[in-house]
Amino acid sequence: MNDMVDSELIELAAKGARINAIKDPNGVWRNCTRMPPGFNIFEAKPWNPLEDDGDALRLAVKLEMKINVSQGNVQVRYKEETPLVFVRTGIDKNEATRLAITRAAAEIARVPMTEKQFEAAMRTHQLEMEYADYICERYTVDFEEGFGLSKLKDSGDFYQGFKEKMTGSQHEQD
Repeated sequence: MNDMVDSELIELAAKGARINAIKDPNGVWRNCTRMPPGFNIFEAKPWNPLEDDGDALRLAVKLEMKINVSQGNVQVRYKEETPLVFVRTGIDKNEATRLAITRAAAEIARVPMTEKQFEAAMRTHQLEMEYADYICERYTVDFEEGFGLSKLKDSGDFYQGFKEKMTGSQHEQD
């Protein structure tokens, strides 16, 4: 694969898994989830599920994927009714498995949440960390031991923008 395709795949996989992955100035993807406002990007751990078995496994576990490796084929399911299959052609099983996991996560990103799914996820705190990251990306003042962040989350000032990001919908302004 070429770097452009890999980069797009990694970016989509991160989005599908709700991982705040950012490319540093050297072109290295870094997992910036749960990093404090104003952090140094080089303090974040590198993240590349195409090359790192651990990153790929954590991605598969987070998305509750089912993986089957058999006779040179790798099949990854993230929903029972939607199998993604990668047939290995000239690459090793580990590389094929990492690629299949990353592709499956990227496919998840291509389908935005419905508003109903979003509301349900917000009620169960499923999106809590991603909502916090969304606020931190937009609010540049340092938070004192998380207190300010809690107030901002509770205020609802960022809620509509976050909802639009997650559902892919845009409401017209009056």
